[in-house]
Amino acid sequence: MMRYASRRLGALVFLAIGISIIDFAIIRLVPGDPARNILGTSDATPALIARLNSQLGLDRPVVTQYWIWAGDVLRGNFGYSYSQKQSVSSLLAQNIPPTLELILAGLALTVIFGLLIGVAAALRRGRATDTVLMAASVTFLSIPSFWLGLLLIELLAVRIHLFPVVGGGGLDGLALPAITLALGGVGLTARFVRSSVIEAAQLPHVVIARAKGVPQYLVLIRHVIRNSLLPVINIVALQFGSLLSGVVIIEEVFSRNGLGRLLVDSILAKDYPTVQAVVLLIAITYCVVTLVVDLAYRIIDPRTAAR
Repeated sequence: MMRYASRRLGALVFLAIGISIIDFAIIRLVPGDPARNILGTSDATPALIARLNSQLGLDRPVVTQYWIWAGDVLRGNFGYSYSQKQSVSSLLAQNIPPTLELILAGLALTVIFGLLIGVAAALRRGRATDTVLMAASVTFLSIPSFWLGLLLIELLAVRIHLFPVVGGGGLDGLALPAITLALGGVGLTARFVRSSVIEAAQLPHVVIARAKGVPQYLVLIRHVIRNSLLPVINIVALQFGSLLSGVVIIEEVFSRNGLGRLLVDSILAKDYPTVQAVVLLIAITYCVVTLVVDLAYRIIDPRTAAR
C-alpha cells in the first residue's frame, strides 16, 4: 500500500508540473499584448507598455518567465491583480471559503439524495416508481446548470419567495445555488447506485441469505446496501470534479462571490495572473481529491490493495 501511495504521489507531482506548463502556455497563447490589455487603450503608450512588460517579466524568454512564475507559486506568490488592485493570493484567500462552502453543500446533497433515489429505484425495479425516478434523473442530468438555475430562481425566489433572488447570506443564500449545483449530480449518482444495488442483490451470499429466511430489511441493510456502496466512493471524486467546474457558472448566475465568479471576472478583465492562479488551483485540487479517494478506496477494500 505504501509503495502504491508513493507511486501515486510521484505521478501527482509530474501531473502538477504538466498542468502548470499547460496553464502558463495557454495564457501566453491568448491574442494581444498583456501589458496593453492591462493598461487599456487610452493609457497604452509605448513607454508605459515597455515599463509594464519589464515589471511583469514579459520581456524575458518564455522559459525564464515560466521558471520565475513557478518559483513564485511554490512560495505562495501568485502575482498581482491589476484589475482588482491587490495581490492574487489575497483574492484567493477571500474567495476560496465561499466556493468550498458551496461545493461541500452541493456534494452532501448529491450523495444523500443520489443514494436515496438510487436505492428506491433499485428496490422498485421495473415498476412505475423506478421509471419516474430514472426519468427525473436523466432530465436533471441533461438540463444545463445555468438554465436550471434561472428556472429555480424564477420558481422558488421570484414566484414563491422561498429564497433570495441573488446573493444573501447564511443558509438562505446557500440553499438555492447548492440545490442547482447538486441536481445534475444527483441524477448521475442515482443511476450509478441503482445499477450497483441491482448487481449486489444478485450476489450468491445475498441469494443464500434470502433462502435461509433472513428478513428482507436485514438482507437489504447488511448485504445489499453494504456491498453496493463501496463503488460509490469512486463516483464521489467524479462528482467533486463536476461540482468544482460547475461553480464557475453557478456563482455567476446567482451573483455569489467565489472562485468561479473571480475566474469569469478576471477573464473579462484580461487579468492573466488571476486566471492562471484560479485555473491552476482548480486543476490541482481535483487531482488531489482523486488521489485521496483512490487511496481511501484501497484502504476500505483490501482486495484492491492486494492487486
